[in-house]
Amino acid sequence: MKKVLFAINNLEGGGAEKVLVDLVNNLNKKKYTVDLFLIDKTGVFLEKLDKDIKVLSSYIENHPLKERYAAHILCRWNNRCMRKIFMKYNKDFTKEFLKDASPTELYEYFFKGDEYDVEIAFLEGIATKIISGSTNKSSKKIAWVHTDLVEHPWFKREYRSEEEIRKCYQRFDEVVCVSEKIKEVFEKTYGKEAIVRWNPIDSNLIKKKCKEEVELPVHSEETFCYIAVGRFTKEKGFERLLNVHERLINNGYHVQLWLIGKGDLKNQLESVIQEKKMQNSVYMLGFQENPYKYMENADAYVCSSYVEGLSTTVLEALILGLPIVTTNCPGMEELLGQSQYGLITENSEQALYEGMKSMAENKELYLKYKKQAQTRGEQVHIEKSIAEIEMLLG
Repeated sequence: MKKVLFAINNLEGGGAEKVLVDLVNNLNKKKYTVDLFLIDKTGVFLEKLDKDIKVLSSYIENHPLKERYAAHILCRWNNRCMRKIFMKYNKDFTKEFLKDASPTELYEYFFKGDEYDVEIAFLEGIATKIISGSTNKSSKKIAWVHTDLVEHPWFKREYRSEEEIRKCYQRFDEVVCVSEKIKEVFEKTYGKEAIVRWNPIDSNLIKKKCKEEVELPVHSEETFCYIAVGRFTKEKGFERLLNVHERLINNGYHVQLWLIGKGDLKNQLESVIQEKKMQNSVYMLGFQENPYKYMENADAYVCSSYVEGLSTTVLEALILGLPIVTTNCPGMEELLGQSQYGLITENSEQALYEGMKSMAENKELYLKYKKQAQTRGEQVHIEKSIAEIEMLLG
């Protein structure tokens, strides 16, 4: 039986985190034992993990203040000797330590004496940096890339230089990208070959959970209900989605918008809704452990993102047979073809408005994409995705 390590920042409510939980829960338990390393042992998906998955974390939330302060000072003093002192006596870490320490220092700090057959960094940034420093010469090392590393370079803050990022990726045996577009950008940027594997999505569970009872926002039969699910962050484009919704309302369309998720922009989005007096047509439903019961009752799914990897929520919408309107960001043409299975617009506010307007007012177009979404959704099977990933693990 092979021992496999997955590393990720946390299990908060994001697409990559949810995909990881589905992946580790569905791996063949007769072939693999799984350890999951979290930088922060937090997140809504923690309780969704199977009980046989061991969760590792070195973060101690209630570490004495004086020791945390000492750690902060040691790490700010960018000196290898000081870091060794810190690593020997301190049981906590700081953001400065994660950035200033070398990949090998980080790996040895977190995984003293542990041996794995396969070591996987499941997210860009610090997880990738740590696993790239593995001193385990016999393990297979794999890095997952979920986003366009040029358009969305958030991960760079975890590294000391661009050259360090390049060297880290060169240490992996395989780099897995979630779409062809992500692969193209990665290979061009970091000069290393990659492969593509779609995110595994548990379609059977989604179809089961969508049937649960739900209390929906009040609306008439004439109201066309759009739903969007995701983190409230800038790259998801929720601000421009609200602008588009306002235009639709002002132009006489009977539409509602249901937003599911959480994130840093939550308060800002709520303020915009108040300012534009859209409380009766935009409903922020918070983070939902089961968003599928809401999606099942919406008329269409909308993705307003500036950038994506391979959209987990669009895949889930297809499984539920929801017509889709989306901006043209990475991965969408792989999922939807040239607007064959969903309506892909240019990545602009005006184009998104035109697309949402067309779906809401054109019954023939709506029924066409409803049928096409059902056809595409039937092609998504978690068993096939898991089998491909298990071949990769060996």
